[in-house]
Amino acid sequence: MLIANLANRQRGYVTRQQLLKLGLGPDAVRYRIRIGRLIPVYAGVYAVGHLPTLPQDRAVGALLACGAGAVLSHSSAAILWGIFKRWEMPFEVTARTIRQRLGIRIHRAVLGRQDISYQAGIRVTSPARTLLDIAPRMTDKALTRAVNDLRRPGYLRLDQLAELLSRFPRSPGSGRLRPFLESPTGPTWSEFEDAFQAFADRFGFPPRQLNVRIGRYVVDVLFPRERVIVELDGGTFTVAATALSLIGSAMPRCSRAGW
Repeated sequence: MLIANLANRQRGYVTRQQLLKLGLGPDAVRYRIRIGRLIPVYAGVYAVGHLPTLPQDRAVGALLACGAGAVLSHSSAAILWGIFKRWEMPFEVTARTIRQRLGIRIHRAVLGRQDISYQAGIRVTSPARTLLDIAPRMTDKALTRAVNDLRRPGYLRLDQLAELLSRFPRSPGSGRLRPFLESPTGPTWSEFEDAFQAFADRFGFPPRQLNVRIGRYVVDVLFPRERVIVELDGGTFTVAATALSLIGSAMPRCSRAGW
């Protein structure tokens, strides 16, 4: 019963050390392995009764194999934060000091408390740290979408990103992430808005704010100095024009980009 309760808390897994602490001797552990009650998964880690099938459950087994202080990181963390859509194998774990484990990709690093979080009940690198780790693997388009998708629900703040880059200025991911701090805007909602940002930067458009609330409306792009709104998708010209009137009747024009 004690073993089952422990396994339930750990997504179906227990470690050899935990079993010994519960009072089982080595012979009792070997007996349970022989009759199938314990299924070896990693060195010193067993599934209890059956092998979990969900990848997030199996990821917990990988964490247990890497010892106290280990966290899911890189592509495995990116899945939990919604950056990647499919699990990549092997599971990736960051730990301070640990020998390699068959079937797990281990990264050695000393993480600060601000670099560690929990998502879906699993110990994982923070959104900012996850981005730093995986940025070198991502295209510009995918990285831009990841940053914005994390900012919208509040998982990531730019000050958290700035603090992380100040600690790791020479990390391969820092150069990829620094532009998000040099030209900050509100988080975008779509790849189309990302494309407009790149278009505007390329042709030297003036400073702008994205997804700004004006009265009852949220406008896609606001050029505050020029007093111009650009509606990129959705809504009608009437809605945009109404929003324009809320920030001043002297506004020169409102453009709807259909490029």
